[in-house]
Parts: sequence; C-alpha cells; structure tokens
Amino acid sequence: VMKRRIWFGGAIALVGALSLDAILARFQQDPLGGEREHLLAVAQEHIGRNLMLGIGPGNYITYFGQFDALTARGWPVHNVFYYITAEQGVVGALLFFGPMVALVIKGLRDYNRKNQHSDSGLALFTLTMAMVVVGLTGWGFAGGFVLHIWFFTFGYFSGKLAKKPVELPPPGAALPIRPAAKGLRLR
Repeated sequence: VMKRRIWFGGAIALVGALSLDAILARFQQDPLGGEREHLLAVAQEHIGRNLMLGIGPGNYITYFGQFDALTARGWPVHNVFYYITAEQGVVGALLFFGPMVALVIKGLRDYNRKNQHSDSGLALFTLTMAMVVVGLTGWGFAGGFVLHIWFFTFGYFSGKLAKKPVELPPPGAALPIRPAAKGLRLR
C-alpha cells in the first residue's frame, strides 16, 4: 500500500511539473485573471436587487447583460458562489450548498473521532477545499457534466459516512410494516 501511495504521489508531482511552465506563463501574462475583477464588481453591484430569490436559473447573462457589455457577450461572474446566489438567491444558495456543508462537517467530525469512516471524511474535506478554490475562480462546475460528477461524489460520500448502511430488501420481498408511534391511532 505504501509503494502505491508513493507511486501515485510521484505521478501527481510529475504531471504538476510538466504543466508548471504553462501555469506560470499564464500568471505572468495576466496575474489578475483578466476581466474577473470587473465581472465580480458587476455581480456585487447588482446581486442585491434580487438577493432573496435570485433572477432564476439560466438568466444570469440576460439579466446582468443589461448592465454590462462584457456580460452581455456571454461572460458570467467567475465565482460559482456569486453565480449560484445571483441565479437562485440566498434561499436557493442555502438549499444548494447547505447539504454539502453539512456533509463536510459530518465528515470532519467522523475524522476527528477516528472512527471507521475517518478516511472518507478526510477525503471529502480535501476534495471540498479544492472545489472551493476552483469555485472562487470560475463558474464552470455550476452546470453541465461537472455538476453531475460533483453531486455523484457527494452522494457517494454521503453513503460512506452514513452511520448505518442502508440495507435494501431482496427484489420481490414484501416491505416490513412498522407499528404506529405510541399514542397515535390508525383508523
């Protein structure tokens, strides 16, 4: 197992070293990330107008494009947290990110308790920190196949961090009938 980890770590270091020139050239060419600051300023200026419920899914370019020519050409804010909040409002953003935050907190608690799920909790935390960095600099994982992979990953870790594994009855078996709660009568 240790040899595999060393090999895997070496492979990651090699890929990183091979792409380092391209990454450094990008940052030297434009250290501030192009128009990201401008797009963020546009979002910050206008997001408060529809803060609670947002402007609706898929309406970012149409709505914010009224106020900014660059946005009207198809460039949304390069920050997934602002992007989701702008389209879904605070209510939608809480519904979108809330379960993820709760699962990460559960994973960290499991990791701190050193129980049988601790590796999953640490892996989820590490993945989430990487996605936060990506989310602060882009909006791409808010849609398309990346969002599907992201939700699949959170579903996987949700199952891994479950206190009691879910056991499904065999196909065709009758589901057990549970008795009514104490004090309730069924008619």
